[in-house]
Amino acid sequence: MPSVLIGALALTSALLAYRVWNYGRRELGLPPGPPTTPILGNIPHFPRLFPFLQFSRWAAEYGDIYSLKVLDRTMVILSSGQAIKDILDKNGTSTSDRFQPYTLLHAEGIYQIFDHASSHRWRAMRKATHTFLAPEALQGHWGVQQIEYTRLLYDIVESPKDIYTHIKRTTASVMTTLIYGKSIPHYAGSKAELFFEGTKCINELAAPFDHPPLDFFPILRHVPERWAPWKTLSKKTKQIRNAFDQDLFHQCEEAVRSGKRTGCYLENVIETQVELGSNRNEVRAMGRVLLDAGTETSASFLHSFIMAMTCHPEVQSKAQAEIDEVLGNDQLPVLEDYGNLPYLNALIKEASEFCFPLHRFRPIIPVGVPHVASRETHYNGFVIPQGSVIFMNIWGVFHDPGGYILTEFGTKPGANTEGLRDNLPFGAGRRICPGAELASRNIAMNAINLLWAFNFNEDTSGSCTMDLENYLPGMELALKPFTCNIEVRSEARAALIKRAYDIAAL
Repeated sequence: MPSVLIGALALTSALLAYRVWNYGRRELGLPPGPPTTPILGNIPHFPRLFPFLQFSRWAAEYGDIYSLKVLDRTMVILSSGQAIKDILDKNGTSTSDRFQPYTLLHAEGIYQIFDHASSHRWRAMRKATHTFLAPEALQGHWGVQQIEYTRLLYDIVESPKDIYTHIKRTTASVMTTLIYGKSIPHYAGSKAELFFEGTKCINELAAPFDHPPLDFFPILRHVPERWAPWKTLSKKTKQIRNAFDQDLFHQCEEAVRSGKRTGCYLENVIETQVELGSNRNEVRAMGRVLLDAGTETSASFLHSFIMAMTCHPEVQSKAQAEIDEVLGNDQLPVLEDYGNLPYLNALIKEASEFCFPLHRFRPIIPVGVPHVASRETHYNGFVIPQGSVIFMNIWGVFHDPGGYILTEFGTKPGANTEGLRDNLPFGAGRRICPGAELASRNIAMNAINLLWAFNFNEDTSGSCTMDLENYLPGMELALKPFTCNIEVRSEARAALIKRAYDIAAL
C-alpha cells in the first residue's frame, strides 16, 4: 500500500476518532454546565419527569445561564429575568426560531408555531392573530366570553362534582365560539372532549424519552410502523384532530360563501386569505394553533386556582372578603371589578405577601416553548451557537429562593427585578404569546366569578393537594382530575346565577 494512502487513512482515522471522542462534549466558549458523558452528552442525567426541578437545581450550581449537551446538540437554559430579557427580548432577531419536533409535525403537517420567525407562513399567522386579538377586537369578543362564564357558574350549581370537566368545556367553548363560531354546551361526547383527547395524544407524542431520537437520527423515521409505535400514535392523533376541526372549518368556509357569517376568527382569515398569501391548509392550521394556545392552558390555570383555594381556605376567605366589599351580594361581577381587587390581582399574578401567586407558584408551561438560535449569539462572555435550543426556565426564575418575596414582583428588597414582568409565563421576544391579554381576561373573570359564587373545601377523595405528584407529567403543568366540596355562598347568589343563565340561554 503506498505510503501516501496509508497516511491519508491514518489521518482520516485520527480525525474520526477525535470527532467521536468529542461528540457530546461541551465545546469551548459555551456556558458551563454539568459534566458530560462521551457521545451521549448529558442524556444520562437529563430528567425524565418535571425537568424544571433539575433545571433549577443546576441553575443554583452553574448560574442563570448554563448549557447541556444532548448528543451533539447544545441546549442553553436561562434561569433569570435578566438573561431572558438580554437573550430573547433584546436579541429577538437571533433567538426567535423554534425547535421543530418531528413527531408533532408528522401528526400535524402544518403547525405555524414551529415555523421559523422569518418564514412567510409564520408572519401571515401572526398578522391574522394580532388583528383578531387587538384591544378593540377583544372588546367585541367579550359578549361571547361572558355567556360561557355564566354557563360555567350554572353548571357548577347544578353538578358541582363535575367541576373539572365543566372548566374544560368552558375554555374549549370560549375558543371554538371565537375561532369557529360554534359553542359547546355540554362536555360528554362533545367537541370539547374530543379536543382534550387529541391534546392528550399530542402530549404523548411530545414526550422526549418515549420515542426514538428522530430529530437527531433522521434515518429512524423510515422504520416500518410495526416496529415504530410512535407512527401508530401519530396516525391516531391525526385522526382525532381531523375529526375535531374538519367540519368546523368547512362550516366557516360555507358561512363566508353564503354571506351568513358569525364574525368569528377563521371567517375573517378566510376572507383575507389572498391578502395574507396563505393556502387553505395553512388557514385551517391557524385555527388549531390559536385553539391550542387558549384552551388547555386556561383550563389548567383555573384547575390550579380552585385547588389553591381548596388547600388554603385562609387565602380563599381573604379574597372573598375583598370581593364582597366591592360587589356585595346582589350583583354578578363584571370585568371592571378586577381593577378594584388588589389582593385577587396579587393572588393571580405576582405582588403580595401571599406566598404563592399562581402564575409564579404553578406556571402552566414551566420551561416555556423552546427557542432556537438562528445565528451565533454572545452573552456575558459565553457563546450561544447557531442551532442551540434555548429554554426559559420560568420555574427557576419564579422559585429563586434568593429572590422572593415582598416588592412589586414579589421579590425581596434589593433583589434584581430586571427582566421580570407579570406576563413572563406567556413567553419572550418575538415569540411572546399574542393571546396573553385574552387569556388574562379569561382568568380574571373566572377567578372573580368563582370566588364570588362558591366556597371550595376539601373532600374525602384525597386528591386535594398542590404537590407535584398531583400534576400530570409533560410540557404543561396540568392537574390530574380531582373533586372538591363546593357550596353556593348564598341562596341570593344562586338565584342571580340562574337568572343570568336563563337570559344568556335565550
